[in-house]
Amino acid sequence: MAALIPIVSMGRTTPWVTAIWESQRQAIMADAAWAGGNYAEQPERGLRAAAAALEIWVRHWDWMDREFTDNSQVIGWLDEQTAQTVKLWDANNFIYQTWAEDLHDIAQGKDYATALRRIEARTLLLPGNRDLLHPAADSRFAATHIPKAILVEIDSDQGHMASGVSKTDIDFVNATISRFLHEVFSDLVKI
Repeated sequence: MAALIPIVSMGRTTPWVTAIWESQRQAIMADAAWAGGNYAEQPERGLRAAAAALEIWVRHWDWMDREFTDNSQVIGWLDEQTAQTVKLWDANNFIYQTWAEDLHDIAQGKDYATALRRIEARTLLLPGNRDLLHPAADSRFAATHIPKAILVEIDSDQGHMASGVSKTDIDFVNATISRFLHEVFSDLVKI
C-alpha cells in the first residue's frame, strides 16, 4: 500500500468514544418499542434521543453559537434533524455498528505507538481540529509515531462533520488530498 488517508478518524476507539456510543445505545434500548431488538417497528423515541445526542457530539459549539441566534432555533433544527435521521436509521444496525467500533484497535490490545510505527505507507492524517467525537489529539499522537505521516488539521467549526458539510471544508480536504496523492504518485513513477 503506497498511501493511507484517514479522515476524521482514529486508529483505535477510545473509552471516550465508547461512552458516547453507549449513551446512544442506552437511549435506543430504553424505548419500550425496542423490545430487546425484536421490534416490529423502529423504536422512534429511542432513535430520536440517540440521534439528538449524536447531532451534538458530531458538531461543535462554535458552529451552533454562530448558526443559531436563539435557543428556540436550535431546538427546531434538532427536531428536524432527528426526524430525518429516524427515517434513515435502523436501531439494531446502529447498535451493532457502534459495538463493532468499540472493538476497533489497530494495536489489537497491544502497544498503540508500536502499532502506529509499523505503518509503512505514506499517511495523510486529516482530523477536524474541533472534533468532539474523534478528538484531533489522537491524530496528533499518530502523526508522531507513523514514520511517513503528514498531519493536516481541518480548521473547521463543523466538529466531526469537518470533512463533508461545508463547501469550504470539502474544498480544503479535496485540495489537500489531491496534493498528497500527486506527491505519492510522482514518487511512485520515479521508482
